Amino acid sequence: MTIYEEILKSIQSYKSTKRHLTSLGKFYNRTEDQLLKNNLYAVLQFLTIWIESSKDTTPKCLVQVKAVPIKKLVKYLGAVIPSKKPEWQIIALREGWTPTNS
Repeated sequence: MTIYEEILKSIQSYKSTKRHLTSLGKFYNRTEDQLLKNNLYAVLQFLTIWIESSKDTTPKCLVQVKAVPIKKLVKYLGAVIPSKKPEWQIIALREGWTPTNS
């Protein structure tokens, strides 16, 4: 399972906002994909503000939350997951690397 699939699975699960924040923070620290990092950072900021302004501890599926940062993350994941490529290859292709035909 790629990191992209792991993140999608994580945000599709029902957890408290704090648990989502913790798990997405771990993915943020683990990834080297700068576009993914940017999307995760925006979601982490959103969740931090949400936690500070709300005392709601009801488990949530983030995919169902209608917030722009989450929608952008889901859109990005939806674009890279179908390729089934590992993170290093997605980054390399974005930087101009082309695989050789052996």
